[in-house]
Amino acid sequence: MARLDGPEYPAERAVVTQQNPRGRAVEERYLHRVEDQTAQNIADAVVGIVQRELRGFEPADAAPDESGPFYTHRLPIAAVAYEGMFDLLFRSLGAFSEPAFDKTRWLYSFSLNGRSCRLRWTKSGIRLDLFGPQSDDHDEPADAAAIATRLLKAARSLYSRIVTPQLSPSIRAGRAVVLNQLPRYRGMVDFHRQTIERAKVANPLHVSGLATGKLEISEAIPQLFGSLLGASFRERDQSYRATALIAGYFAWVQHLLVILSSFSPAVLKEGFSLEDLLTGQWAQQFDIAFPKPHDVGTARLKMELGDLAREFRNPLLHGGGGRFEDGVVVEWAPGHESIAIDTDALTDQYMLLRPSLTEEQIANLLRRVDSIDAGFEQHPFFGWASEGLHADFRREFVERALQERLSGSASAFTDAASRAFDDSVNWDR
Repeated sequence: MARLDGPEYPAERAVVTQQNPRGRAVEERYLHRVEDQTAQNIADAVVGIVQRELRGFEPADAAPDESGPFYTHRLPIAAVAYEGMFDLLFRSLGAFSEPAFDKTRWLYSFSLNGRSCRLRWTKSGIRLDLFGPQSDDHDEPADAAAIATRLLKAARSLYSRIVTPQLSPSIRAGRAVVLNQLPRYRGMVDFHRQTIERAKVANPLHVSGLATGKLEISEAIPQLFGSLLGASFRERDQSYRATALIAGYFAWVQHLLVILSSFSPAVLKEGFSLEDLLTGQWAQQFDIAFPKPHDVGTARLKMELGDLAREFRNPLLHGGGGRFEDGVVVEWAPGHESIAIDTDALTDQYMLLRPSLTEEQIANLLRRVDSIDAGFEQHPFFGWASEGLHADFRREFVERALQERLSGSASAFTDAASRAFDDSVNWDR
């Protein structure tokens, strides 16, 4: 293993040179613009894992023959998170690299115990191909699963060695990009809202045929009870749906605030911590995404969020159903207990197991959600967030975004980023 601290290996183009089992020097130019010692540590980790975890893996001289039979094994979808580790390992191993094409980013051919194999990263995930006819010595599903397990173990080990130690320091310092998951959160909100709207127009239960004498009493009694209890059941179901909606809505709000924070001057201030932002409460995140002092519209938006949290989110998600006063018993004098209530808003939700939200409260909740949505849409970079673009917290990006905002070209900046994102997702473009 060649050292990386000599003059022939400058920091801006570190090269890992390893003697593979065939004695051929393999160059790995994957370590760009890093300190010499960091490059050396990465190189040592790669070589050590290749020797320990990938013993018996051999580089191929050419691409395998695809005219014959072969078996394809799909690695777990989560394996895509390690694609950079697979790439680095196979480059260091000296595996034959085929040109990328269409929806395939990379392909590496290798052999194991005399059998031709190939690992490829495609738009549908990472695939392992085993080539050659099946024989008594080979059982494709078992062989493929065993090879995949070894590859995943090696990739995880490399990730733990070279990536994990950098995570917390980099996130804390803001040297990170937050992937945009707003469509997933919003989909949850919209799903629950649709179930609420559909239930409003559902036909209520009723007893049919009793008045005309066409229904026997034995058949009418179950329908009668169903009719009497149906309204209560529907109210409770709507309450459950609204509770799920408010939980999903605040998940969407907090993630939106994180995305919008990447366009805030607060990120550039000394002491800013992306780690604290990600784990903070919504009010703290709001003041990062919308730095103080707040204008009238922003102050109203925060006040509406606060009201929504206080009147719906907090009691529904933290009070066990209903307002907290409905379920707390206090000893207010020695030997005397009473349930805590708000004398101005006594409800029967706790004592009679009533739904935690009435129909009027649910309608009020939906109106407030619409109002808050409209408030967020006024942010210059709301389009960026709603299109699913990622949030880059690195200083150079934040500074550029702030310049675009000051110049009034936030929309054009978003459109250009959206086109670039589409190009990066569609690998063949």
